Amino acid sequence: MKPADTLQFEGIILRTFPYQERDLIVRILRRDGVKQAFLANAARTKRFGVPLDILDQGTISARQGRGTLMNLSAFQPRHSFPQIRTSIDRFCAAITFTECLDFLIPEDGPESPELFTLLEMVLCELCESVELSAQLRALYFGIHKLIELCGYGAGEPALPSTNSIMHLLQRVEHVAERALQSKSSLLLCMEGLRSKSQADTDGQTK
Repeated sequence: MKPADTLQFEGIILRTFPYQERDLIVRILRRDGVKQAFLANAARTKRFGVPLDILDQGTISARQGRGTLMNLSAFQPRHSFPQIRTSIDRFCAAITFTECLDFLIPEDGPESPELFTLLEMVLCELCESVELSAQLRALYFGIHKLIELCGYGAGEPALPSTNSIMHLLQRVEHVAERALQSKSSLLLCMEGLRSKSQADTDGQTK
């Protein structure tokens, strides 16, 4: 039996930030689509029990603490999208999408389960995508849908490409008035794909 003041819900970890010497601030998207930050005491030590990694999905137990943030008292991992962590390209795409989501969704905003469903769908598609072109396609349509769900208007979807993805990322940055930290890494991945396509074309013409 959990204490009466303890809340339990499912969510996916979007970001973590070191706090003081042993703690973490953990930003989570709950299944109801609400983005919420929690204080995880001693999460940077073995005392907490399990690591709190970005993109981990599981059951969160939290209770009201002394400050403004609720205390994350326990985390039971259910799914960690392991295939994403085996590929730099997949990981860059996943981190770019979660950063866009983090930029566009206000903290403690209204419930919107469609946002959680979208995040789960994009992460699953990235896990199943072998080629970088398929991963970028999942990223493009994910960000396009995200912008629509947040009410900013993304226009008609275009063919996924370096230019169309960059256009959406610039749209996110314009709305959030912040620069996406993951964009530079994603650009390197896309440049690698462009170089490979050019090399294949050159090879066919010889």
